[in-house]
Amino acid sequence: MQLNWKQIKKYHALTLVRLIFSFSCLLVFWVFSITAFESYLVVGLYCLSHAYLTIKNTSFSLLLSHFVDLIGFSILLYLHGSAMNGAISILYIPIVSASLLLKWRHAWLISMLAIAFYSGLIWQVTSGTHHHMMGAHLQGMWFTFVLSAVAMTWFMSAQRSRLIRQSHEISELKEQQMRDEQILAVATYSANTAHQLSTPLSTLGMLIDELSLFNKESEIPADLQHQLSEQVSFCQTIVKNIAKQAKLNTPNRCQAKQFVEKITQFWWNRRNEIELNTQFELSLDNVEIMTDLNLEMAISNLLDNAADSSLARQSNQIELSSKVEQDKLIIQIQDYGDGFDLQRMANLGLKSTSEKASGMGIGLILANAAIERSQGEIVLVNNERGALTIINLPLLSNTIG
Repeated sequence: MQLNWKQIKKYHALTLVRLIFSFSCLLVFWVFSITAFESYLVVGLYCLSHAYLTIKNTSFSLLLSHFVDLIGFSILLYLHGSAMNGAISILYIPIVSASLLLKWRHAWLISMLAIAFYSGLIWQVTSGTHHHMMGAHLQGMWFTFVLSAVAMTWFMSAQRSRLIRQSHEISELKEQQMRDEQILAVATYSANTAHQLSTPLSTLGMLIDELSLFNKESEIPADLQHQLSEQVSFCQTIVKNIAKQAKLNTPNRCQAKQFVEKITQFWWNRRNEIELNTQFELSLDNVEIMTDLNLEMAISNLLDNAADSSLARQSNQIELSSKVEQDKLIIQIQDYGDGFDLQRMANLGLKSTSEKASGMGIGLILANAAIERSQGEIVLVNNERGALTIINLPLLSNTIG
């Protein structure tokens, strides 16, 4: 998972708190410590370094600012009593800040460097004293600092990762909710449309029957009347199936090959201007899946997208192949168009590779939602021929025969 801390980086809240606290500690050095030219020089370089990193604002500026803190604080402590200085706890500031602002490996790097600098300051004091009690005291200080630094880095980095993970999950849930609301709106509109279409379609069917009684070959060609009757009947069948499925709303057990053949035949009757080349493995006869009307319509929508993409490139061909891999039914739809617009596909939560351009509408959103509800997934791939849509659907645990 890519760590994203945009809110904190945007407002620099913790960075501002860290700098204010750091400058407050530096002020303590000036007021209560013996100042010298070296101290003013270190403070001046410290301020200039932070100003430069703030203006430069590169991807490593935040990390480098923590190095500046460690080096600046350690030099000032070295010039003013080392580990015996009461402001030695200032070395905790880069540790806490790095744990909250940086990636975990950078946070541990800052923590280890802080321990190394602290150890050097402790060694400077212990090398100049031979008092046993003082040595034991300094050893206790060192052990306490190391334990505190490790504990703070581990705990705060873990909390940061948890917050980022929760933020990522909330964002995904919001996107899912938006897609569901959009799908619900489309579904409601579709149901109302199907209800409104039933009456005019019935009227058209009656008119066609009456026309057949008064048919004259010079006025209405017989083949045209037959096609008109066939299309009206086809629309009535669709409306009835939608209403029936809406009432039942239960998935059905179906043989995999029968499922794919039913979809392709039903789709080709509607889009017979397309040359659909199909290829099914024999293993499809021995497996079953759970299907419903939503899943069938989803695959039909994907076939429509493939057909439209091919027609846009002056081609009337698409290919559909189906096979079984492990516990999944794999349906592949190859078109001869310009390919997918993968930047738009990423916004729909679809896996994708390669880069080409093509347009997609609400059909793909609905198809993706229906296939996800069936515990499946869609993978989009651009290749040298056009676009390849791969549909993975779970198989039932038991097989036929």
